[in-house]
Amino acid sequence: MTTTLRSLLIGSAAFLFLPVSAQQTIQFGTGTSTNLPNGFPAPYGNILNGARHQILIRADEMQAAGMYEGTIESIGFDVFSPTGAVLQGFQLRLGTTTAGALGANWVTGLSTYWGPTDHTDAAGWNDHVLDIPFVWDGVSNVVIETCFTNGTPSQNAQFRNSPTGFQSVLHRSSDALNLCSSNFGSLVGHFNRPNIRMGWSPVPLPPSVSFSVDPSSTCDGQVSFTDLSLYGPTSWSWDFGDGTTDTTQHPTHTYLSDGTYDVTLIATNAFGSAQLTTPGAVVVNVNGPRPISACVPATSNGIAGIGIIEATYAGSTYPSGTAEAEGHVDASCRLDTVYVGTLMDVGIVTGTATTHRVRCWVDWNNSGTFSASELVLTADQVMSASDQVLVPASATLNTPLRVRMLADYDLAPLPTACGPVQNGQAEDYGLVVLPNPSPPVADFDIVPAFSCDGTVQFLDQSLNAPTSWSWDFGDGNVSSDQSPVHTYSGNGTYDVTLTVQNGNGSDMLMIAGAVTVDLGSALVPAGCEPATQGYCCGYGLLGLVFGGINSTSPDGSEGYVDRSCGSTATVEEGDLVPVNFTVGGPGLHDVRMWADLNNDGAFTANELLFEATPLNAPNALLSIPFGAVLNTPLRLRVQADVQGSSQGPCDEPAFGQTEDHAIIISPNQDPPLADFEAVPTTTCTGEVQFTDLSTQQPTSWSWDFGDGGTSTDQSPIHLYQQQGIYTVSLTVANANGQDVEVRSNYITYPEPWVCDTVLMPTVQ
Repeated sequence: MTTTLRSLLIGSAAFLFLPVSAQQTIQFGTGTSTNLPNGFPAPYGNILNGARHQILIRADEMQAAGMYEGTIESIGFDVFSPTGAVLQGFQLRLGTTTAGALGANWVTGLSTYWGPTDHTDAAGWNDHVLDIPFVWDGVSNVVIETCFTNGTPSQNAQFRNSPTGFQSVLHRSSDALNLCSSNFGSLVGHFNRPNIRMGWSPVPLPPSVSFSVDPSSTCDGQVSFTDLSLYGPTSWSWDFGDGTTDTTQHPTHTYLSDGTYDVTLIATNAFGSAQLTTPGAVVVNVNGPRPISACVPATSNGIAGIGIIEATYAGSTYPSGTAEAEGHVDASCRLDTVYVGTLMDVGIVTGTATTHRVRCWVDWNNSGTFSASELVLTADQVMSASDQVLVPASATLNTPLRVRMLADYDLAPLPTACGPVQNGQAEDYGLVVLPNPSPPVADFDIVPAFSCDGTVQFLDQSLNAPTSWSWDFGDGNVSSDQSPVHTYSGNGTYDVTLTVQNGNGSDMLMIAGAVTVDLGSALVPAGCEPATQGYCCGYGLLGLVFGGINSTSPDGSEGYVDRSCGSTATVEEGDLVPVNFTVGGPGLHDVRMWADLNNDGAFTANELLFEATPLNAPNALLSIPFGAVLNTPLRLRVQADVQGSSQGPCDEPAFGQTEDHAIIISPNQDPPLADFEAVPTTTCTGEVQFTDLSTQQPTSWSWDFGDGGTSTDQSPIHLYQQQGIYTVSLTVANANGQDVEVRSNYITYPEPWVCDTVLMPTVQ
């Protein structure tokens, strides 16, 4: 893909490049449509005794017309039908702006370069030779302002104009005396611009030479060269490094022999010549070694903006066209090298039309196929992804291996190495794995580092391809396997040591406290492990903060995960505990949390601690119920799924996921808080139902009904024998203390003649 130093956006305008000695005439616009005699834009428009215009010429238009740093010495307008009117005090002001289109207000900071001088319009080009040349830096957008106020009106001169595709003109027509100085008034914008020509003198410098090469590494020998030189070269001399030359500005050349070639460009203009030589600019591998053949994943429907625009591996980065332009690309003759046992960077940058699924495989065993173990990069919903991959000791050495990059539309089917690719593309590159001359560097991973059953997987991650391993697990046991599984028999924290060796030397790594074993924290096995049906779009649980748990994790792409070992909430029965859920995906989630309160491995309806359908706020307060199995790790289940999908603890989530953690509920350490109610509080029969409303789990109750009667029931019915007004008290107690609630004059038992049984409720 051609690398450009600057973008050239020429829109719909046409340009003429007419050399006239040192000064050149540059024309912007060749359109033939005109304004009406009372219409605008019209820099000489006198319909209302005066007019002010600002006209934008963008830098990319000027560059595309062949302009670069220099001076603008005249500005001309193409008049189709003049009026012959004298425009009093006509002036030209110029300046620059960073805006790519004019807005709703005048551009400020302009300076006067012509006039104020009376001007009479005439048919054809009306050129205004500037009083002072305007110095243009070659990169800024230029604003040209015309303005005049007149004593008498006339029709507008008609100007030939051209469409620009952006708001390129602002105008105000008025007889206001301050028209040319006021920044106020009603402004009108236009996308048609009067044809303009400039007298331009380039800076008197020889070219500043630059060029691009596409591709810089070629499998068929064909290379395109693009001149990017500044300061208007008029002739070019290319030397391709293989004995051939060319004098065109942008040549294409075919190399016939493999090799690395220096490329030289000499560019010349009226002020001299300059030369640039790029060593090793082109690498040709037409006949040299390549990876063995593999399947070809064709693009079925390439779309602009979808596909790979940059591929990185083994220290090299290759630009690329997207799927619509290229489809599948086989650049496997481009052979980069990497040492076995080292970390290799892998990266893909995609087009920007939408997010992508990206994948990368390396055919480590040179089989011509790509297995699941050879997938080295995977990401979804991205426009770029990168990672480091350990070059395995099992990789075939000193042989070209195929690297396959793939990028497709994010909602396309899951990518496979052999396709087909729906809207994106696959690209193939070459890699040679070399023997490593360095001693190993010891490193390892532990899964899990906190074990509830004592079983731990040790994974060798050492660099530089060790050939022997010696493990010391810290409990008196050892192993010489590369990645052993070890079972600890006792609780504790263990130091782990790995010593690795190859023909170039050895290295040792000891991690203190690497493994913690707690054999008493294993949970009752879950009665179900609900798998995700069809992960999509980032749905799932990304984070949980609750009772000491502070868990972050990938989304539902990982499916069901049991994190109960080492992810434990510690709470007290009866407490209100804050919880925070972090979820992903573009839409709303239903979130639920259960606890296996009776520790039987199943979840029932009364074990649902939290439910939000949908989750509108990430924070909540959970009430920890009484009656759970205490001081024992219990299973805590969190389900996060797209709104309206799964509901029960064993339902399989549609897009999201289920995670299990652990919870330990300790006994409540607080005395009870007495509370009760009575129905009715005014009775005509003497019968009253008392209901205990005490909190903090009382274990005994003592009622005094105020008439000499008492009870130790939790919620008794009492029958008053005599009319009167009674004070009632309830004393509750548990192992942590007691509390009393007294209600003075709480129960009324009126005389019979007062009683209205229609209004006075009775105990049901």
